Formats: sequence, C-alpha cells, structure tokens
Amino acid sequence: MYLVRVLALVYGLRRGEIGALRWRYIDFTGGRIFIRVSLVRVDGRLVRGPVKSAAGVRALPQMSLNHAVVIAARDRLRVHHPRRPPARFSGRHYSRNVSDAVFPPGFFDRMDPTPDSQFYRPTRLVTHIDDRAITAVGALYAELAVHGEVLDLMTSWVSHFRSAPHRLVGLGMNTAELHANPMLAEHVVHDLNADPILPFADESFDDVTCCVSVDYLIHPMTVFRDVARVLRPSGRLIITFSNRCFPTKAIQGWLDTDDEQHVKIVAAYFSGSAAFGPVRAELRTPPGTGDPLYAVWASRRPTPSNG
Repeated sequence: MYLVRVLALVYGLRRGEIGALRWRYIDFTGGRIFIRVSLVRVDGRLVRGPVKSAAGVRALPQMSLNHAVVIAARDRLRVHHPRRPPARFSGRHYSRNVSDAVFPPGFFDRMDPTPDSQFYRPTRLVTHIDDRAITAVGALYAELAVHGEVLDLMTSWVSHFRSAPHRLVGLGMNTAELHANPMLAEHVVHDLNADPILPFADESFDDVTCCVSVDYLIHPMTVFRDVARVLRPSGRLIITFSNRCFPTKAIQGWLDTDDEQHVKIVAAYFSGSAAFGPVRAELRTPPGTGDPLYAVWASRRPTPSNG
C-alpha cells in the first residue's frame, strides 16, 4: 500500500492507472514509469483497457527516493512470488510451419520506435542479469561444448563464457562496449532491427549465441534464417533470456506474455525460420530468489544436396 500511496501522491496517478500498472512498464535503467493502460469497468467487471485519451499515454521520470521505493517493492515481490518454471519442450511441439501471420497485429511494435542506434549510443558497462543467472549461462555453454568459432549476437562488454572459445566474434550496437569485451577476437557494430542480414560469409561459425537480447528483435525469423546461413553444418543457435529487459525497446508481444510463453515464442521463431531442427528448452536456474535463466536452442537443418 505504501507504494500505491507514493504513486498516487507524487505522480497524481488515477486509481485505475495504478491498478493496471505492471513491472514491465517500469524502466529501472532509464528511470521512467510508462502509463499505457488503465482499469476500466465493463459490465460490472474491472478489465485492463486503454487510457481515456492519447494524452494519457505518458512517461513519468522516477525521482531518486521513489525509484528506490519501487525497486524495493519489486525485489520484495520477487521473493514472495517466484515465477512458475516452464514445462520442458521438444521439437515435436513446434514442427508445424510458422509465419509472421501467427503473431497478432502489433506483436512486434515497441513503446520507443526511434532508431536503436540512438538508444544504445550511451555506453552502459553493466550486467543485465544477476550472478546466478550469469553462472547458468556459462554452465550451459560449457555443457554444450561451445568452444569453436563462435558468434556472440547482440553482445556487449561481457560474454558469459567460463573461458573464451577458440575464436569469439561479437556483434553489437556500441563500439566502446565491444572494445571493452576481453573475450572478443573481433567485433562488428550492426543493428539487426535496421538490417537483419548478418555481415558474414556462409558457414562462418560453429555456433551462435544470443544472451538476454532476443526480446528486442522486430524481425526475429529473418534473423534466425540468416543465422542458419552463417552456421556450419549442425551448428547451433543458443538463445538465453531472463525476466529483465529495457521495456521501451522490447517488443510488445514479449511484454504482454510470461516466462513460459516466452519459451514458446522463441521456439516459434526457430520453427518459423524453417532452418533448424528439433528445439530444446530448459530452465537453467534452480528454484529460489534471483533472476531465472531460460535457454532455447536448436541445430541448423542439413542443407539438401543437389545430387
């Protein structure tokens, strides 16, 4: 209730706006609260719907004291309401063809449609998941023996390998962050939302990794298809993610779904690309407090021979 009073008194939010507020509408890194929906009464029931007017859609700055209050409330809720782990999935559940038509209109929209190059211009030398989730990423890479020539997709100043692969190439958005990554043998700055085609030759890598970034892709199946192009035969695309993000840059479909549905979304990307074999998905962190770490991966389908 204290958090509710802070939001009402400091920001003048209406009761319906407070009731409809979700953690995904709070940008903890940028320090903003996004008001997008409100509780409205329909046939005697309260349902979430749009705010009353276009002017009601707004972003509010978090003042330093209120920022601390909101973070404390979020962390307290994480302790008392751990997320339900997802079921384990196999490729047979996703063997049917999937296209963009499977996703409803607006699924790939974002709150902030401005070019990503603007958002990622400031250098952020921070980690976006906690230590146990980072450890889980490294353990997964070691278990899958990801140690050859590897492309780390949408990466930054740290790649979460226990030890560097034979050759690690990074693709990201910020030159300074990529320069600061000690594991990278080389790197390239490239915006996959502006151009989803990778700047690499066919069959350049043994494996491709993508850590806590898949939720920002607006053309995911095009990217997945092109990842298959740069993978060598039987090479894998390994996607890992948690429940944190920059909400203004994550796609709307990701913000409106839960962790178990996120696993299904990524599996649908693999299936929709028509370039990968059976999909595996796991929750890689044990039950308890802290950031969960989910992994979804698959191997490139063999290329049909011409003979």
